Amino acid sequence: MYFHCEEDVLLAEAGDCVLLKPHCRNDFLYLPGKKCAAFEIILNGSGLDGILQLYRLEQMLWCRIPDRRPFFDLLKRAGKLRSLREPITHRLAGCALEVIQLLSQAGADRSSQSSIAQIRDELESRLHEKVNMGEIARKYSLCLPVLNRRFRETFGTTPYRYWKQFRLKRGAELLNRGLLIKEAAGMVGYENPKSFSAEFRRFYGISPQAYRGNSLA
Repeated sequence: MYFHCEEDVLLAEAGDCVLLKPHCRNDFLYLPGKKCAAFEIILNGSGLDGILQLYRLEQMLWCRIPDRRPFFDLLKRAGKLRSLREPITHRLAGCALEVIQLLSQAGADRSSQSSIAQIRDELESRLHEKVNMGEIARKYSLCLPVLNRRFRETFGTTPYRYWKQFRLKRGAELLNRGLLIKEAAGMVGYENPKSFSAEFRRFYGISPQAYRGNSLA
């Protein structure tokens, strides 16, 4: 399903939540022949712009909802409130605020994933440098334990181990190309070829010399 918001036309997939900006031209553009089930929540009020800014949603166009059950629960609660005759404005406002909080959390998770991907790219570009993971964490406004946890959740290992393993993998590629062990070690940031050889053996279970010999045979 495509959606249009002012000058932006983006594709929304199953599980995405689309946030159409207030005071803008917004349209849903459905794909021909496709069926789409959608739920719609319209928020308004004099304080809406301030609330969106407070929760950093004023520029967000979409986000992926990892667990849609809380949204479905909110929709059911809001539907039940609408059927009541008693004044329930404040209770509906509470449901709306919960929706905004869920969207804000989903947006924060997406931003975090983007930062982790940027950190991975930076580590891969700094093979020949000494990398201080504490400095990397501070650069991206994270503490080191949080960086380690989020990186492990995304890539299955800590950033330091990822960086070391990536250097060794690149070193193996260079050996495959016929470079000498000393040359390969230097190009992936090892000043001492013996250190490179020791870590290479621990990672691959074979010495760089034997690995190079097998690849050139």
